[in-house]
This record gives sequence, C-alpha cells and structure tokens, in this order.
Amino acid sequence: MDKVNLSIILTMHSEGLLAHKTMRSVFQAIKPLQSHKISYEIIIHVDNGTLDTLKYLKRYATDKTITIYKNSFGDPGSSRNFAIEKAKGEYISLLDGDDLVSPNWFIDSYQQAKNSSSPILVHPEANLTFGPDIKSQTLWVQHDSFNKATDAILSVSVNRWISTVTGLKQIFLDHPYFKIGKGFGNEDYWFNTETLADDICHKVAPRTVQFYRRKREASVFTANLHSIQPYSKLLDIKQFNSLEYTPPDPSTTGQSLYNHGKNIYTKLRQNHKLDRLLTPIAYRTVNYIKRHQKYNIPDYVISEWKDASKIESMLYPTEDRLRALVNYDSDTHLYIGNLYKDLVKDIDTLPNYIFIVPWVVAGGADKVLINYLKAFAEIHPKWKIAVITTEQADNKWQSHLPENTYFIDYGNAIKNLSYKEDRDILFSRILVQLRAKKLHIINSEYGYNWISDHKEFIKDNHYIVNVSLFCHDIIPGTNGQGVFDYANPYLLDIYPLVNNVFTDNQAVIDNVVKLNGFDSSKFITQYQPIDIDFRSPHQNVTSSDGKFHILWASRIASQKHPELLKEISQKINPAKYQIDVYGRLDSGYRKDFFDDCPAISYHGAYNGINSLDLDQFGVFLYTSLIDGLPNILLEIAALGLPIISSDVGGIKEFIKNEKTGILITNQDKPDFYIKAIHQAKEHPETFYQYAISAQKLLLKKHSFSAYLKKIAEDF
Repeated sequence: MDKVNLSIILTMHSEGLLAHKTMRSVFQAIKPLQSHKISYEIIIHVDNGTLDTLKYLKRYATDKTITIYKNSFGDPGSSRNFAIEKAKGEYISLLDGDDLVSPNWFIDSYQQAKNSSSPILVHPEANLTFGPDIKSQTLWVQHDSFNKATDAILSVSVNRWISTVTGLKQIFLDHPYFKIGKGFGNEDYWFNTETLADDICHKVAPRTVQFYRRKREASVFTANLHSIQPYSKLLDIKQFNSLEYTPPDPSTTGQSLYNHGKNIYTKLRQNHKLDRLLTPIAYRTVNYIKRHQKYNIPDYVISEWKDASKIESMLYPTEDRLRALVNYDSDTHLYIGNLYKDLVKDIDTLPNYIFIVPWVVAGGADKVLINYLKAFAEIHPKWKIAVITTEQADNKWQSHLPENTYFIDYGNAIKNLSYKEDRDILFSRILVQLRAKKLHIINSEYGYNWISDHKEFIKDNHYIVNVSLFCHDIIPGTNGQGVFDYANPYLLDIYPLVNNVFTDNQAVIDNVVKLNGFDSSKFITQYQPIDIDFRSPHQNVTSSDGKFHILWASRIASQKHPELLKEISQKINPAKYQIDVYGRLDSGYRKDFFDDCPAISYHGAYNGINSLDLDQFGVFLYTSLIDGLPNILLEIAALGLPIISSDVGGIKEFIKNEKTGILITNQDKPDFYIKAIHQAKEHPETFYQYAISAQKLLLKKHSFSAYLKKIAEDF
C-alpha cells in the first residue's frame, strides 16, 4: 500500500497491558472509516519501550494494517516526528498509547480537516481525564481558535489543545515537534503556538471525546512547574505588541458565568478585610449551589463516557464521579495573558542583559543596580537593559533608571495571582521571550528560587548567571543572633550555575568563602562609586546652641545597633553633647525608643544625606553591628564630615584607623565610642585631617571613572 487517506499514529513507551484498552478503542473507531471506504494505516512507534509493552505488541506483528517501529529517542516529540516521516497518509491523526477516543473521532476529524477550504488542525471537542485518582477527574471542553491576538494572549499561560490532533501531513512536516529536554516542555504546547503563528486554525470536531489517562505527575493543561515553554513565534514581543486585541465575548469563548464569578471571588478573598466578611456568606452560597446545581456536563459526553466504560471499567459516570467532576476552562487564562501584554508593551528592542531585583526603592542594593545601569550606558551604549522586579513595592526610584532601561514591574503585576505555577509560567514566558542569556540577581529571593527550579534549563541553554551579594542581615527579634543571608541557602543552592559573584567589599568574600566553602575565584569586588558633589571638610567644634553635635543617620534596625547608641547617649553629658538621629523605624522599634535618652534628638526619616545641614555637626557616628561597606560612609566622607565607625564587615577597607577616621574594634563597648567622641571635640584639627584623607581615598578608590574601568574589565 503506497498511499492512504489517513495514518493513525500511536506513540507508546511503558503502557504495558494498558495499551490493550487503547487498541480496542482504536479498532472501534476505525469501523466508520471502513464503512466510508476511507483507507487508513495504523503506525505504532515504541520509544524506549518496556518489556511488558513490547511483549503485548507482538500479537499485532502479522496485522497488515499495523506497522510497529522501535526506537530509543527518549523523547515524545522525536517519537512523533519519526512516525510522521514514515506515514503514508495524506492526513495524520496522533494519539498517545494509553488514551481512548470516542468511536466517531477518526471519521469526523478526518472529514472536517479534508473538507476545510484551508489547512486546519482538528482536536476532540471534549477531553475527560481518568485514572486511579478518580476523585479529581476533569472535563475540558475545548474551543476553536479565535483571532490571532486572542489566541496569543491565551497561549501565554495555557496549552490550548491536547496532543490528540488530526491534520494534513504537510502541516506536521512543516512544524516538527521540538525535542523535550534542556528544561523545556511540552512539545504539543509549542506545536500549537507555532501553527497558530503561521495562521493555521485549530478546530474541534463536534461531539467527539478523548479519554486521557492521567498519570499522577502529569498535567494536560500546562507544563510541569520545573519545565519551561521554549521561545514562541506567536508570543514574539514585537509581533505581540502589534496585535490589536479585543476581549472576546464570554459566550463565544465558552467561559462560563461560574468562572467569571470565581475570578471575582478569588480577588475578593485575597483582601483580608473583605475575606472575613465574605467567608460565612461564601459557605452558605456554596452549600446552596451544591443542593440545587445540576451537573454542567454535555449530554454527548455522558453518552460517550458510558460507551467507553465497555472498554475501560474506570470510565462509568457514576453519581460520585459526576458530582466530583471538575469543569476546566482554558479561556480563564486571559487574565495572565493580559498581564504579559502589559508587562512587555514598552519593549521595542530585545535587551542584552537582565537584572532580577525585588524592587527599585531608596536603598543600598538599589544604588548598586543604578550604578550598573549607568556604567553599562557608558561602556555599552547600544545595549538595552531589562530590570524585572519580583516583589510588591512602591518603586520610587523607577525614575532614577537610565533611558537604556526597560522596567518590568512583575512584582506588582502578580499580586492577584494566587498560584505559584501561574506566577512561574508568566515569569518564565517573559524571560524566554526576552531572549537575553545574561541574568543578574540582586537580592531577589524569587529570582534565586526560579533559577533553582529551572537548573536544567539554565545549564543546557547556556545562560550566564551573575549575582550581587552583600553582607547578611539580622532577623528582627533575635537579639542579634539570627541572621538572614543570601549566601546560604540561596547562592549555595545555585552556586554551580553561577558565573560570577560581585560584592562591594572584600570582607563579604572572605566571610562567605570561609562559611560555605565557595571557590573564591568566582568572587569579584567592585567598589561602589560616589555620585554626590564633594564639600571641603570643616573644623566645626560647637554649634550655635553651645553643644557638640554628633550625626547618626541610618535605618533604626537591629543591624545598625541602635541599642548601643542609647548606651552611648546615656553616658555623655547632654549639656555638652547632642546626638541627632535620622532614620526610619524598622518593625520592632517604636517612636518612643529614644525617649529615655536626653542626649538624643530623634528627627525621623530623612530624604538622603544631602537633605541634612551638615555644618552643625562635628562628627558622624556609625554603630553598625553587621555590615559590608555602607554607602552612607562614602557619602559622609564626600561631604567632608569626619567619621567614627564600628569595625565590622568591609568598613576597614575605607575607614583606616587614625588615618581616614576612627575605627572602633571593640564595637560593642560604648566607652570606646565615647572616648573617640571626646577626641573629636577636643582635637578638631586631627579629625579635619582624617576627613581630608578620606576624600583622597574616595577619589582614588570610589570615583566613577575607577568604577567604569572595573565594570569594563568584569563585563
């Protein structure tokens, strides 16, 4: 037989005797083909078949309508491509080796595809899952493809159709299934999007059903959480932004009133105040619906379901199964697709480099980000940079980002996405479609976890992963004993995948290498530049009120050791000394924290060090318990104020004791700070020289030109 009308292709692997159920279903469904004199062949392709499967298939060795091939691809896409190449049919119908179909599937899908005026792909109208876990059976009524914009938006987060499909062989030859592996999946998801991109419509054959035998670890609707859909022409950002999208009428998409109500209800329940009010109402409503709701199942599904039970005993629609059945509607994924549309709408050129950050606020890590962006703009003027946030925040420093930057506020966009899988699919889709292979994490827990979830994808697709790492922080309420550290477990978890780890001081490197056994060759110190105008130091001793004023400016947080500051203040004379404290209160600190300290005047939060009148101060005091090389010390030095600081972290890399300031090695002893304060008041000329020397070191080590040179070497 040289040519046939239809090639029925079954792909098998480890079905064993379950294949017998599928074969009985196929034999039943080919009878209408025979009565209509439609020629056909059955191709069974066994990929890495188990002994039980191969043993079962021996019974068909002499059947002239069945051809059996054996290979070891270890991949469903490659298995399908091989069988399609071998097929003699003008049309192809694909079916997995453990699924069942209704008796009208082959005849109806073939005739619909053949009679179409343009090439189309045809799927069963209904997909009913079954398996040992019968309590979670799902009915998915599929729909025809819509316009290209709607199809694209839906395809961002969901596989629009199951893998069972009938169509012209040439369509499959022109769109071969990609090979799963390298962290990717599912091959039919990609096939569906690529054919849509080439304007091939997908249709459903009315009143046809596939019975999908679900494995516990499988998902028919979306890819596995740890796999990623490959780059898609349909979702290409430039093309996507050119599509004119009009939200479809729910009556045409099949999206039920129930699902609309469910979406609204989910959003309301995410509001804690409304949730308390809604909970008792919701329980009563659900109970009422359960008492009065009829099963929302098409009659033909019930009929085919009963008929299929003659082949597979697990497939009888008992009352319990009908009651427990979940109606799945893929068109509810419009919301996620619209998020993708909004997040990429400003991108006209694909970026060269991607930063993954929690937010863009007024903080030290955010200054590191902005310094990178400014340096890249100088060194690589043609580069485009994407900054992706991962946490909800008021991103006040978004306006600080240079023109070469795309700001993708994923963190705020996902606030209504409850499920990790939905968030992960959207984030993965954005990264894949951006196509940049250089990722840089700065303090993003989500970014670390995403890479951990997709290690195979990162490794096999040759992504370059860089990390900026800073000192650890103290967990509030642990009396300084509990620490939060991105080095462990986050960096430790993905360390083999990391290209370079950048820090702003050597002390961080020394500490994390010692504690975690990292290879120090991956670590690079990049001293941060100072970007404020220098002011000449002054020899101010006392202010107009006759007191020696000491400036303390930082977060009121455990890491900054404000408890020590209180001890210092309680040991100095408030008539001669005043410590002016500026900084926002972290959780755990109340506004009255300094009320019992006569020598302290607390002024609240401040808008950057330039907002303060430094002429009134004789010295800057820094009492941090844990630190790297804080930017505040560099700014204070640039503005000419001498510094007294605790000797922690990388501070000694800038504050050289009795050269560029006073470094307190007994950093938890208030008397040593008090002695230094007295010296600053009594010997202003000495501290003036410290301030001069600090500015010289700044120019040498922390100028923007020195930073640019270093960045050019490292990137």
